[in-house]
Amino acid sequence: MSQQVTKEEAINWLIKIGTIPYWDSIDNRPLFRRIVKKNDGTKVDRVTEEEAWPFIINALGMKTETETESVRKTIEKALKLQGRI
Repeated sequence: MSQQVTKEEAINWLIKIGTIPYWDSIDNRPLFRRIVKKNDGTKVDRVTEEEAWPFIINALGMKTETETESVRKTIEKALKLQGRI
């Protein structure tokens, strides 16, 4: 993933890998959790995911719990429309 990621690219990537952000109230920062259980053939190795998180967080502007919740709802809605959750 490149260092300059647009909001749309970030959301599409999270939808592709079936992952949603959630707010960690202990560390006060967004974290990510894979929610797609079906094996849809999408594989992203752990190193790629971990390298991408800072760029995804910046592109989506997730600095607060409210912003993170808004992104989560957008991704969940898209995954439901695709029938993946």
